[in-house]
Amino acid sequence: MVGSTPEQFETWMAVLKCFGPDPMIIGPVGSAAAVKLALNQLIGSLTSAFATSLGFVMRQGADVDLFMQILRKALFMLPPSTRNYSECSIEITAIPISQPST
Repeated sequence: MVGSTPEQFETWMAVLKCFGPDPMIIGPVGSAAAVKLALNQLIGSLTSAFATSLGFVMRQGADVDLFMQILRKALFMLPPSTRNYSECSIEITAIPISQPST
């Protein structure tokens, strides 16, 4: 990800390819940094959410291996190139939450 003018991007393409095979211009200087920070924040929040979910499964005594098997088949675990978002639809509904009996 590169923040630059199109002219700068083309001028420095050979150098940029040393950092990765497919440099991508994001926009003016600073915009690539903003995108990178947003991606880092997303990765951090997903990691935290996974840890919370895994901890919940473990505390409930559910089969962790089964949980992971199901998770690996989930849409969001597929490589991005295999996803077909046009077929996805989500309906948000209220889900009642009950406390486990002790």
